[in-house]
Amino acid sequence: MAEEDMESIKLLTEILERHPIESLSRIAELENISYSKLRKIYMAHYGRDVLVSAEYNIVKIGLDSYVAFLGISGEDMVRAIAELERNPFVVYMNSVFGGINGLSLVIHVPVEQRKYVEELLSRYTGRYEFHPVRSIKSKEEPKFGRWDLSYDYARLMDMLKIDARTPISKIAATLNKTRPTVNYMISRLIERGIIVGFSATIDVDVYESAIVGISRHFPDRVLETYSSYETIVGRLPGVGYITWVFLTGRDNAGYKMIELGQYFDRIMLEHFKPFRDINDRKLGNRFSTMVKPDGSGYRSILEFI
Repeated sequence: MAEEDMESIKLLTEILERHPIESLSRIAELENISYSKLRKIYMAHYGRDVLVSAEYNIVKIGLDSYVAFLGISGEDMVRAIAELERNPFVVYMNSVFGGINGLSLVIHVPVEQRKYVEELLSRYTGRYEFHPVRSIKSKEEPKFGRWDLSYDYARLMDMLKIDARTPISKIAATLNKTRPTVNYMISRLIERGIIVGFSATIDVDVYESAIVGISRHFPDRVLETYSSYETIVGRLPGVGYITWVFLTGRDNAGYKMIELGQYFDRIMLEHFKPFRDINDRKLGNRFSTMVKPDGSGYRSILEFI
């Protein structure tokens, strides 16, 4: 990707982070930027390189978040990918190399089904590890809620996750509801703390890979030294912290592994390209496949094996 394009992508991301759901004309006014210039950048990159998504507090709807690493290859890998693709509770999967070679997963598990996580993973390999992931903002155990909404809320949450800038009229037509009803549903999700905000992010397609590091101590030096890199940090209770440092095609992944190795107790390299299409498809019906069609709660995480 050209340097000029990357600069435009970063600029658009910064602007939409400040004004995620406002109209382009309103954003141009607020940012004191030419509308034509903003529209040109927006048309070139929004929906392809930059996305605005609703951010959810899944604790409020009774979901716990896990990371898992599976040592797996060959025919077992083929079977695992096919089944995990169908499982909506496996929200992301990518290939991983390093301390373990195989698959890395992010799993959202209904709290009453956490006892089944090990059974799910053991169906594919005897070499695996998994950890609950917590926000670094809180040291307390989350107070989990439950799913008590209608099925249409699950469909709405999927649409807002894919693109929070989708026109209300389009959402209303898809749900067969009026615009005031859709606005009420969104307001209800916000008031209940399920929607915690709207975030503009650079689409993962811009990145080729990520360094995944696990450390006993918070990675202050990584965040300071690599402040220009997209970085995510989570807390692993009883273990320490997990950090993702995202790399573009311009970065030498092998060199970065060596460079970052000094900061972590364990380090792995996660590749995105092989699973981009799968993860994109999973994003489109995540909640609407997790939730039972009658809205009475979640399906089983073992149902998709």
